[in-house]
Amino acid sequence: MEIFNINHTLFTLWGYNVCLLELVGVVLGVCSVWLATQGKAVNFLVGIVGMSFLTVFFYQKGLYSSSILQIISICFCAFGYYNWTKPKKDEQTTQRTKKITVLTKRQRILIVATILIIVAIWGSIMVFTKSGFLETLFPETYNPKGLGYLDAYILIVVMFGMYLRTQKKYENWFLFLSSDTMGIILYALTGAYFVVLMCSIYWLLDIKAIISWRKEMKSY
Repeated sequence: MEIFNINHTLFTLWGYNVCLLELVGVVLGVCSVWLATQGKAVNFLVGIVGMSFLTVFFYQKGLYSSSILQIISICFCAFGYYNWTKPKKDEQTTQRTKKITVLTKRQRILIVATILIIVAIWGSIMVFTKSGFLETLFPETYNPKGLGYLDAYILIVVMFGMYLRTQKKYENWFLFLSSDTMGIILYALTGAYFVVLMCSIYWLLDIKAIISWRKEMKSY
């Protein structure tokens, strides 16, 4: 259907053409993150719908790692909803909700090192490889500006962040703060300005969550 094409404009905002895929994905994405800052498990269900729209949007935009990211995140959301609504007894608060916990110093170092290694590998594949299967799946290549590495960074960091969120780990917000910062840069360079707005709102919500989740942990 034409309405699900990124070239189909719903309205123009400050000279920028907004399509249905981008609009729905952004609005539901912001709602999902806001619900997560409140510790509401329903954030995962809202996220699933929003990410489904963004999957198609990013693929049509040529941001393949971002498109893959949405699919993986949908799986994480399904697992996260179950994990948050069915916590083990030793993970429950007095209100029987899942407790916020933190990683050990060793776990933090391991995660950062793993992220950097995977980003270097996946980014190189996306930038330099164009043959066979990849050429069929990804018909466009990145320009020399390093967008492939930025796209890969966002993919890997959000994957780790989503996993930590399913476990309700405090550090997930620091990973999302990093990925949203890079997202603002990447999507501005590729002209997805409405998604830039989404990432900017995410960035502010990340800060809010870092503060509010810390206060909640102190209340235990």
